[in-house]
Amino acid sequence: MFIKEISKNFNNFVVEKTDPLKTAMERITNNRKGAIVVIDKKKRVCGVLSDGDIRRALLRGVLLITPVEKIMNVNYIFYQDGMDRTPEEIFRQNKQVTILPVITRDHKLLGILTV
Repeated sequence: MFIKEISKNFNNFVVEKTDPLKTAMERITNNRKGAIVVIDKKKRVCGVLSDGDIRRALLRGVLLITPVEKIMNVNYIFYQDGMDRTPEEIFRQNKQVTILPVITRDHKLLGILTV
């Protein structure tokens, strides 16, 4: 398994929770990973949004101007220094995960790992 770290330019991997769904869709298309990390103004991770989450929301009638915080997944998988599992183990055990936020104890985003 090859893991790539995205630590400098988060732009296509991050969206603010108040951004419209359309912005998230554009960034997911650009990052080619099928998901995006959702952060607040203080750069704390609030959740993750996948293309599947977006598809289901659109089928329910959610508009493209809806803030991503309305449909993001708040039960997201992440990595913190000192965890029992390595990032490789997390990816291996969760085949659907394509991006892995690396966060501090107070959920500030340090980096993003992808497969």
